[in-house]
Amino acid sequence: MDKIRLDMTRHAVRRSQQRGITEEEMEFVMEFGKESHAGKGSYSYWLDQKARLRAKAELGDAGYRRLARRNIYVIASERGTVLTAAHKRARPHRFR
Repeated sequence: MDKIRLDMTRHAVRRSQQRGITEEEMEFVMEFGKESHAGKGSYSYWLDQKARLRAKAELGDAGYRRLARRNIYVIASERGTVLTAAHKRARPHRFR
């Protein structure tokens, strides 16, 4: 994986620090993950089964385990600016 500097909003920087998500992990998810429209010109990236297999084949076991140990997703603008990143939950949180 080439080392590139991600363009991130202040919100993304703050949230990723609070959530313990590194730039390297976000780059990994954006490079190998599945992409879908998230609304208002933004895209969501996450690792589905196919993406995990492709990443493991390219990075090897050690590299894959280091970066894919946590289930995270990244929201980015059309230009690729990271808007936020978070941990995927097994099921959506419901407020009562």
